[in-house]
Amino acid sequence: MWIVLSLAAALFQALRNTAMKRLGHALDEYINVWGRFTFLLPFAFVACRWSGWPTFAPSFVPWCLAFGVCQTASTLALSKALKLSEISLVTALWKVSLLLLGLGWVAIGERPSALGLAASC
Repeated sequence: MWIVLSLAAALFQALRNTAMKRLGHALDEYINVWGRFTFLLPFAFVACRWSGWPTFAPSFVPWCLAFGVCQTASTLALSKALKLSEISLVTALWKVSLLLLGLGWVAIGERPSALGLAASC
């Protein structure tokens, strides 16, 4: 089952990147990112109505806001990269960025700043 789910996730992620690349030339990258997250809100609402609203711990809201800001910023960076370069180059660099970060840490002892670590994730 995990193999099927992994293959489906890879397929849909590749289709999403292709759609973002195509929309990046037709639309502004900010509209592209805004539309992507706005499109998902009704599905999240339906899931919450169907399965029940989660209980919120006191730290939920700050962590949720931090995740939202980081996810939106990284998606905007991906959208800009897809607009400015070839999809094969962007996807390859995006996938190996964490490996390069780890290699630099282990091989040459380079310690990334908190901002650099956040940007690579």
